[in-house]
Amino acid sequence: GTISLQQPAMDPVFDTRATADVLIQAAQGDQALAARYTQKDYRTWLIGRLPGGIAGVTAALPKGIMAGTLPNAPAARRGAARVTVPAGSGDLFLVTYPSPTLGDGRGANKPWLQELPDPVSKICWQSWVEVHPSTAKRLGVTNGDLVEVKTATGSVRAPVYLFLGVRPDTIAMPLGQGHTEYGRYAKGIGVNAAAIVPLGTDAAGGIVGVTKASLSRTGDVMQLVSTEGSARQHGRGIAQAIVAGASGTAVASTGAEHANEIAPTGSGGADTERGTHPAGQGVAGGLNAGGEPQAERGAGHAGEGGTEEGGEHAFPGDASHQFLPGLRSPVANDAQGDLGDPTSKDKGMYDPNHWSGMARRRWAMAIDLARCTGCSACVTACYAENNIPTVGAPHQGRALAPGLPDSRWDTRPGANILKGREMSWLRIERYFEGGENTDTRFDANFETRFAPMLCQHCGNAPCEPVCPVYATYHSPDGLNVQVYNRCVGTRYCSNGCPYKVRYFNWFGFGEPERRQYAFPEPLNWQLNPDVTVRGKGVMEKCTFCVQRIREAEHRSKLENRELTADEFTTACAQACPSRAITFGDAADPTWTVARLAQDRRGYHVFEELNTYTAVVYLKKVNHPGPGQPMPVAAGGEGR
Repeated sequence: GTISLQQPAMDPVFDTRATADVLIQAAQGDQALAARYTQKDYRTWLIGRLPGGIAGVTAALPKGIMAGTLPNAPAARRGAARVTVPAGSGDLFLVTYPSPTLGDGRGANKPWLQELPDPVSKICWQSWVEVHPSTAKRLGVTNGDLVEVKTATGSVRAPVYLFLGVRPDTIAMPLGQGHTEYGRYAKGIGVNAAAIVPLGTDAAGGIVGVTKASLSRTGDVMQLVSTEGSARQHGRGIAQAIVAGASGTAVASTGAEHANEIAPTGSGGADTERGTHPAGQGVAGGLNAGGEPQAERGAGHAGEGGTEEGGEHAFPGDASHQFLPGLRSPVANDAQGDLGDPTSKDKGMYDPNHWSGMARRRWAMAIDLARCTGCSACVTACYAENNIPTVGAPHQGRALAPGLPDSRWDTRPGANILKGREMSWLRIERYFEGGENTDTRFDANFETRFAPMLCQHCGNAPCEPVCPVYATYHSPDGLNVQVYNRCVGTRYCSNGCPYKVRYFNWFGFGEPERRQYAFPEPLNWQLNPDVTVRGKGVMEKCTFCVQRIREAEHRSKLENRELTADEFTTACAQACPSRAITFGDAADPTWTVARLAQDRRGYHVFEELNTYTAVVYLKKVNHPGPGQPMPVAAGGEGR
């Protein structure tokens, strides 16, 4: 056989010992095991098992492999533990589950994971108790009320989170918090739900904990550290879906009623233009409903007082509001209409014939909501790639806390997030559809939708004209650029952004003397050298990983060749386990994103605002099970 060697990629960061050395020392302290582990450390033990000993290992290190075979240790089989539910200790069932972000708690000392909101509750930096709205109404509690959960083995206190996905006779709590040590990002955060339930494992090895419990009010309130804006879309069409029917037909689902009424490329409430296009017609423009090249600007408009084929009001002489080919936006010329010059912005590098060729590109992204699971791997990847700081640790809340009489400093976990100071460039929007009357009954027929929301790199960006110092502008290749050295922090751009994806630096994250905010040693060594660490007082946002774009362009130029399709991608797309995110040049038909932009499920969020976004969302596809109703939007038609 062949033995493969594995070596550390870097020296130890701290003055610590390897885990295996600690285990050997612990075994040597046990009389029953001491005779089996006489070696001084793991290295000595391992080399003693390899053929040839130290000489064989030394000879194998340059090649990384060596001849030989190691004996296989039999895998220990662990049967599934059946958890019995004690009777008579409460009128509710308490279910604990591993946190989607922290697991069983081993990730609790990682600030990236602490600040990563739970995909469903959107809560971070704390524990919570999930209660069905009908149960909460019966008990007289609501979101943020501090309650005591008591079982036969103990009790904990945590705030209530109303969740329509839990049964009325059940409450649920995530594991992973409540550490008394383990590091400064984990210590003192939340409560340990595992301490009040008997834990076991299911057939797959997962941790399960179920017991009977009682829930009572304490009279106190603890604000939920949540990044959620609203749990409902209110018909705005942010996370849209279609329902697959029989014989390949599809109908529009709920969630976009109002958006379809007023969208410029809509059809007056139907779903023809907003995502279920006839074959050959794409959202990016370029083809009309008959599959022919789209008419020139202004052609085919309705007469005075009429409407276009879409749902918006049309004016005589008004310029076309359609996308230009390649997801490009038309020149504004709002006051001139048809009399405006469509080439008025073709100056310098913005000229398609410029030697740089930048204007011939349109960097864009396609996000398939049918693939997105809400796992949030893209969010953490964005943090790592773009040097985004975390702000929720208790030692980072060193700001005046009005209304807190016990302290003049706000050291609550997640205090800065409660003030709206989170810095995530990419967030996962979570919306519920259905189940509106759950305060009186349990309704399992509801749907959860996820929509990654980031800077849309609008072709007609509301943030650009309001900046007094031109800190944000539109690049020739379609990027909405943020120049940190120009920014003076007026935050006008944040007010103008309808997608709310711009973030203000309240603290000096790049200043080592500000110890509560700066990246602490050795976390500063993880920073990406290709990305600036932003200073206090400037706005920041998603850049479409512009450092990766420029690196790929420079590499291809040095190699005397053109960029090839899909040869690089953004950090979020690279980290997505379900490949829901695709990035590339929408103006080049050889890139995958250019084909996805023409998908019949494609739509743009808030398309009615004429922002001409570079992010195309593909509608989620629902497949109702047997006996389940089909949630159809008003005016939805079969396709």
